[in-house]
Order: sequence, then structure tokens, then C-alpha cells
Amino acid sequence: MLATDDVLLNLMVKLSKNDSVATSTIKNKVLILSTPRSGSSLFCDVLNNTAQIGECAEWFNERYINAYGRMTNTSNVKFDEYLNFILEKTVGNTGVFAVNAHIEHMFFLLNKNINLLKLGFTAVVYVSRKDKVAQAVSLEKSKLTDSWSSDVKPDTDKLAELNNAGIAQSLQYIIESDTAYQEKLADFTHAEFYYEDFCQLVTPNDYKKLFELLDIDYQGEFKTTMKKQRDGFSKETITSFKQYLLGS
Repeated sequence: MLATDDVLLNLMVKLSKNDSVATSTIKNKVLILSTPRSGSSLFCDVLNNTAQIGECAEWFNERYINAYGRMTNTSNVKFDEYLNFILEKTVGNTGVFAVNAHIEHMFFLLNKNINLLKLGFTAVVYVSRKDKVAQAVSLEKSKLTDSWSSDVKPDTDKLAELNNAGIAQSLQYIIESDTAYQEKLADFTHAEFYYEDFCQLVTPNDYKKLFELLDIDYQGEFKTTMKKQRDGFSKETITSFKQYLLGS
């Protein structure tokens, strides 16, 4: 398996080979706001498998933008150029652009005077997770191993560095991101979804709600091709950290 940055570079190369569509043909735009390890990639994958929207991913993640720079041999990527590339290459024949943006991505670009909300999104939804401790363990584990998806081989030796202090810092980051969303972005959101609900594909109400917002009549199946990353080690760490917080 490849490292994350190489996976992203290959993704950009793959996109460059897609047929380009005129941005004027884009009818709808979907923004999925989220925090890291909240299940937003799963949410996007289910949407992608319906073939009703364009390819959904973290297109405004700095690492994705840097991967585009590597592909084009450009050290200082112009955002407008990158945005046009993503719009033209990910929508396909669906007429719907979709992007998953973590709260940090929104403010990272805002610091560069780029307000993503001005792109004219038809639907804006927020994806979060009720079990913040499980999310924090997942985030800290991914940070240490630089493995953010099942197609990236984790540096398992780094797991020896997983400790309560690091998990607590990840938990604080998640809480701060969620607070920033509530204070700055919630008013622009049409719906909020929880991982614990939408991961149960037997009752795909959240996906149906999004399609209602887009006025898409989809009668097909909601499914995912993603593999679950949580393992016995993660479960034990989650239990241990909760006991640590409770002093038991």
C-alpha cells in the first residue's frame, strides 16, 4: 500500500484523465461540513455509490491541493485554477458537485480570503459523531499512523505512542471544531446528521433527506464499498480512555 500523499497524487492523476464538463452545466452543489473521523468519508462513499452526484471527497483539504501542485509541478497553486479543475473533473454527467470540508478547511481558506459558502451551495449539511471519545481515539490513531482510509497502510509502530494525553488533545480539537461550527456555520446548514445514525444503511433516512434537499428522486440502494477501520485495539483504547476520564 502507498502512503497518504502518494494516494492523493494518484487520485489527482486519475481525475486529470476524466472527461471535462463545462462548469455552466452544474445544477447543484453539495457541501458536507464535518470534523475529522466523524464518518464523513463513509457518508460521501455512500453518496458516490448512488451515481447521482459527482465524486465527493475532501477537495479543499490542503493535502489534496498540494497533491494537485505535485501533479502540475506547481509550488504555489492558484485556488481558482484548482477549483475549476475539481469542478470540471469530478461532476461527470450528474450535474451535481459534492465536497466534504472539515471545519478546519473552511477556516484555512477563509484566512486566505476564500469563503467557500460563496460558491452557491444548494445544500449544506453537517456530519458529526455522538461518541466523541471514540472519534478522538480514531483521530489520534490516524494522526500517529498517517492512515486516514483503509487503502493506506498504517505505520503500526507509531501506535506505541498512543496515550491519554494525545487522545485528550484530539478530543479538545474535535470539541473546538464543533464549537466553531455551532458559532460560525450552523446558521448556513440545512440539516445535521450523526454517524451513529447514517452508518446503519438499513435505515438510510439521512441520505434520503439530502436527496430531498437536492430535489433528486432516487429509488436505488444505499451501500458502501469502504472497509471499517476500527479493530480490537481501538475498542480497548476507547474503553480504557473512558475509564481514565471517569477515574474508574
